[in-house]
Amino acid sequence: MAGKFPGAPDLDSFWTLLMNGVDAIRPVPADRWDSTAQLDPEKEIQAVGGFIDGVDRFDAQFFGISPREAEAIDPQQRLMLEVGWRAIEDAGQRADALAGTRTGVYVGASWHDYELLRRDREARPTPHSLVGNALDVIAARLSYFLKVRGPSMTVETGCSSSLVALHLACQALRDGEIEAAVVGGTNLILDPHVTVGLTHFGGLSPDGRCKTFSAAANGFVRGEGVAALYVKTLARALADGDRIHGVIANTVVNNDGGGESLVTPSPAGQEDLLRRAYHTGAVPAGAPDYVEAHGTGTGRGDPIEATAIGRVLGADRDTPLLIGSVKTNIGHLEASAGLAGLMKNLLALRHRVLPPSLHSAELNPAIPFDDINVRVVREPTPLPPTGPLCLGVNSFGWGGTNAHVVLMSPPETEQTAAPGAGPVTGLPAVLPLSAKDTTALGRRAADLVPLVPATAAETAAQAGALAWRRDHHPHRAALVATDGDTLRTGLAALAEAPDGEPEAPGLITGSAVPRGGTAFVFPGQGSQWTGMGTQLFQDSPLFAEVVTRCADALRPHTDWSLLDIFSGRADDTWTQRIDMLQPTLWAVSLGLAELWRAAGIEPDVVLGHSQGEITAATVAGILSYEDAALLMARRSTIARRTSGHGRMLAVDLDRDAALAALEGFEDSVSLAVHNGPNSCVLSGEKEAVLTLKELLDAEGTYCRLVNVDYASHSSQMDPLREDLLAALAPVRPREARIPLMSTVRRTRLAGPEMDAAYWVENLRSPVQFADAVQAVLDDGITHVVEISPHPVLAPAVEQLTVGRTARTAVLTTMRRHHGGTADVATALGRAYVAGLEPFGGLPRNAAATVPGYPLRPERHWTDDRPRGSGAARGFDAPL
Repeated sequence: MAGKFPGAPDLDSFWTLLMNGVDAIRPVPADRWDSTAQLDPEKEIQAVGGFIDGVDRFDAQFFGISPREAEAIDPQQRLMLEVGWRAIEDAGQRADALAGTRTGVYVGASWHDYELLRRDREARPTPHSLVGNALDVIAARLSYFLKVRGPSMTVETGCSSSLVALHLACQALRDGEIEAAVVGGTNLILDPHVTVGLTHFGGLSPDGRCKTFSAAANGFVRGEGVAALYVKTLARALADGDRIHGVIANTVVNNDGGGESLVTPSPAGQEDLLRRAYHTGAVPAGAPDYVEAHGTGTGRGDPIEATAIGRVLGADRDTPLLIGSVKTNIGHLEASAGLAGLMKNLLALRHRVLPPSLHSAELNPAIPFDDINVRVVREPTPLPPTGPLCLGVNSFGWGGTNAHVVLMSPPETEQTAAPGAGPVTGLPAVLPLSAKDTTALGRRAADLVPLVPATAAETAAQAGALAWRRDHHPHRAALVATDGDTLRTGLAALAEAPDGEPEAPGLITGSAVPRGGTAFVFPGQGSQWTGMGTQLFQDSPLFAEVVTRCADALRPHTDWSLLDIFSGRADDTWTQRIDMLQPTLWAVSLGLAELWRAAGIEPDVVLGHSQGEITAATVAGILSYEDAALLMARRSTIARRTSGHGRMLAVDLDRDAALAALEGFEDSVSLAVHNGPNSCVLSGEKEAVLTLKELLDAEGTYCRLVNVDYASHSSQMDPLREDLLAALAPVRPREARIPLMSTVRRTRLAGPEMDAAYWVENLRSPVQFADAVQAVLDDGITHVVEISPHPVLAPAVEQLTVGRTARTAVLTTMRRHHGGTADVATALGRAYVAGLEPFGGLPRNAAATVPGYPLRPERHWTDDRPRGSGAARGFDAPL
């Protein structure tokens, strides 16, 4: 929930105002109208009211509205956008998740003062002003901004409008018509027209105070307010782990239906309303504990309302029923009055104390308080510290449309982690921050500096709230929360230099790439280094679990222990033996892939380079761990027979130039790999490759020997074919759960075709990595993640993205000698900054304190031309 009320720009300050017994009524601000002028020839017009500040200010850029249009729009529409957004933030609901849902918007509103003000200032009507001053568009504009598909309506039933709007929303929720709703109420006093009319009507207090239930009650004072609630069914709110302020047990709407006059309150109508609210079994016996009265402070209305409350709800109680009215603090907010009272009650439920009503030192003698067993709350009054509470809210329209809402305290259950907590990764939390521009991003960081948590659990909760409970915008920052000091330093650096390139440990900044699909790519050899994965094996339970599973699967096929390598018990021999190196790379890459997946990053397609395709097939579900281990162990063992007889040479040439360079070497050297526009690998007999390198060096062509001593993807593999087919025959590939793009056949494979023959082909045929990557990019992949202990393929992928219309993010996982949990968390932070949402390891905890988006309102207002007064528009006859 969220709201702006007189003297209270937000609900925290609203509660402080209420508890301190503040009277927020003040003189009419000079920028509204000249309250000293003679606005009416017959009457003295009320020169005070409950006003909110900044009604002329609005963050048009955030809401996607041009300054020209914003100037023409009724500030009720503009402020409803802002307060509606704040209510959604307060609920912990991401607005982007609402797009396309059956979420309704119901707003109570009555007046259109801005249209009168524009007319008086001779502002020319425009399409913007016509739409911008229509009452129905107050709700419709919020629906449009949120992209929601539920009913959208502005409700006008006079001063009961906002509670009637809530009633309609609750009905739609109960009927299953909508999934959720934003319910609002708005009232602004921008022009004296209505105030002059109400003076003639006779409802306004000459001294400008609502003295509800007081002997001095003589009318009401007008007030402004804009408020919004986000509501959904209790079952769904609990399932979603939402922050719940209260439970709406019942809503009732009726009409007085005749009586003394159209605008005279009806005792019978009010009593009928309350009986229907409480005597239908919808609420517990003995309820309510308190009723927030409509309480306008009129000599006629107060006795009728208090007596109706007492007659229906005061009987058979051991103690008097407590009553009061927020209008004594902030005035009568008319169309938004009901939500003001409702939010007072919701805050009272949170704090379990009732704020005092004001201006009732001497009670109205026309109200038999003792006889009807009711008592006005005239000082802060504690409610029971435990157990369910029930509070009611009255709101009456001047045409006789009455509304009552019955509120219950929220369930006394711990609202912590909803879905989202996954395997224990052991990674530090990553705090995600974003904004629509870098200035706002810096302000978000500054807002978080004083809120840096003290413990790792609190940090994870805060990160979870930022991840799951806030929208994500293009300009982004991620902070790896290894400890509080590092986090505080990173936030401060970002706050101080949002437009530059702030530097601090664990801080990553950048702009998001619009998200399409995500590809995981797995390299072959070349990414290994001594000690890779050992730190993760110690510190990440999930990584250790995957490696142990790989070790169990490898054990029947090897005479060495994978766990010895990760525990540090083995020497460095494994780095020189392909039959040990390749299975170790497989295990590391699978462990890293599972860390990405535990973070919520699932691939839409996987690719593998050479032996990396075995890892890709394992992740895709085509190969079981057992089959992949057999394949990896047996194939690398047989391939080891050729060790020492071959070499591989990486060259900065395109495919045609690489083939041309092989002229004269065709029988001994092959084009083994095509990685990118100027990236190929040649493979073949050792002496021939070394000779070819000398020639290319002499020509000035950059080339380097790959750190392997055998020549895969060349004719040196041909003598191994029959042995490989026999050894790999037990492999039983399955249907892919995740699409796999073959770098052998340059097409997507279903899975079953990846049998023994395929894996021999994989070892012998050229790796067509460039074509495979181009194919997935053409299919809409926007984020490519290299999953390896050191980047090998990322540079080639980056080359392949050059010149493409759509942006592509190329991400890596670890780097040589930087392989701890903080390093993987940093990779996830880079993924967030690039546009992904690696939030799977974070709790969906709405209770953590997270500031809202730092809106930057600017003035948008009709030019201040010389203007007339109420009398100038014909207020020369009594209404």
